[in-house]
Amino acid sequence: MEKWLKESASILKPAESPADVQPSKKHLDAFLQKIAEREASQEIHFLNRKEIEAMILHFLSEQGMEGLDLITCLESKKIRSQEQGEGVIYGILNQLEAGGLLESRWRESGSRMVKTYHLTGKGGDFLNKHSSVLSPYQAILSAS
Repeated sequence: MEKWLKESASILKPAESPADVQPSKKHLDAFLQKIAEREASQEIHFLNRKEIEAMILHFLSEQGMEGLDLITCLESKKIRSQEQGEGVIYGILNQLEAGGLLESRWRESGSRMVKTYHLTGKGGDFLNKHSSVLSPYQAILSAS
């Protein structure tokens, strides 16, 4: 068998590596167009600190949430802070709580303790007073 493989090696066409195969211009253009369409449909909204604060208050006005659930909610709506990192959201939550706009409650979840954030009356008043900050994002909010 080994002898036959050596003798027929010159006859058989070597297998092409996927890296060696060049797509046609037509296929490459179609691929790039699909990527552009996908990116356009997944537009990310980078909000400044005041807009993020208002967005957090809005989502917490609907129901209390843990910090991680709030971050997941923001991510699902393609909302990001202009400042980087998840820690920014926790910093904002702490600031809003210190200002009396939110309150938090600890509860046991399985084997760990989690903090759930809730809007206070003062936070609801603040949100109503500053609702114009959220006007550009009505399409996002109506999908919530």
